[in-house]
Amino acid sequence: MRLIIVSIMCLILSANLLAQKTFKTADEANRAADEINNYFAKGEDQGAIKMLNSMIFPKNTALAKKLKTLATAVKENQKVMGKALGTDMVREQKGGKSLVRYSYIIKYLEAPFIIHYTYYNAGKGYVLIDVEHSTDLEGVFE
Repeated sequence: MRLIIVSIMCLILSANLLAQKTFKTADEANRAADEINNYFAKGEDQGAIKMLNSMIFPKNTALAKKLKTLATAVKENQKVMGKALGTDMVREQKGGKSLVRYSYIIKYLEAPFIIHYTYYNAGKGYVLIDVEHSTDLEGVFE
């Protein structure tokens, strides 16, 4: 009996460790992206990274590396450009009913820093599947 209880507890624990934050609607996913950008704009990189880490599947090491690269790029950009002036969502793109990408800018006096958040919905809610950053404005305009 103890073995069964321990086994069930291990299954529950491992399921929680492999949990990935999902959003019921695309609007909820967008609000999360907005909140992350606001953390970055305020210089609160750790809050942004903590939130992003809760949104990725733990075994997605490639995306985890992208998050670290993003945090480093934001810090480096802040060193060069100074304090951020705010953020704006500049583009929403949909790929059918399952994919949505939100493009945000962090506004600096001289130039924007662009972050693209891509979410996927396989029927159980939207999950973050990719984050990209850039200073190239071409991806913002149609």
